[in-house]
Amino acid sequence: MLENRFIEQDTVTDKVAFVTGAYPMSIRDYVVRADSTDGAFSLTLPPVTEAMGRIYAIHLSVWDGDVTIQDQGDSEDWTDMIMGVDNDGAVLYSDGRKWWILHKTITV
Repeated sequence: MLENRFIEQDTVTDKVAFVTGAYPMSIRDYVVRADSTDGAFSLTLPPVTEAMGRIYAIHLSVWDGDVTIQDQGDSEDWTDMIMGVDNDGAVLYSDGRKWWILHKTITV
């Protein structure tokens, strides 16, 4: 089993996603930079169970419309977050059941 983990690690590419429209996050999108120059859109977090133990940073770099961070309806006590000005953002952690907000800078 440990050997499979090493093989998996060799093929996994964790990434930074630069998005300008509706975007379903994968479990590998550890950093998401949003640009809403073209208008408002939503970012959908990965499934909370699949993201267990992972931390995600989401940042609104350019604002020209609100960007909503939403879950997939699978997290306990989740309330959508709306990033409404430049440099709004959040750092989120999944424990497999719930998205925890480790830090957020949401101005609205």
